[in-house]
Amino acid sequence: LVPVHAGLAGSPSCAEDAGEAAGAERGRLVHSGRDCVARCGPGFAPTEARLRCLDGAVQPSVFRCDPMPCRVPEGVANAAAAPCGGSAAVASGAFCAAQCE
Repeated sequence: LVPVHAGLAGSPSCAEDAGEAAGAERGRLVHSGRDCVARCGPGFAPTEARLRCLDGAVQPSVFRCDPMPCRVPEGVANAAAAPCGGSAAVASGAFCAAQCE
């Protein structure tokens, strides 16, 4: 399993989905017919939530670790009720025009 990752995605890995083993290691074998959970480093999310091993091949064979959006800060003194134009999140790498009262 070789994930394709965008940016500094940490160490993408696949943990066998048997109660999602807490100490799952990268490179751990997943048995045919079983699913595994795609994982990415902090601040990144996999483009595929689950991967399946079928006859020695993982499907899909490639996934990415994309940057997660940032939540708009709440409770900022003198900020407008919707400080980023009403959006609750800002896409990674995007800007928000902060608005004050």
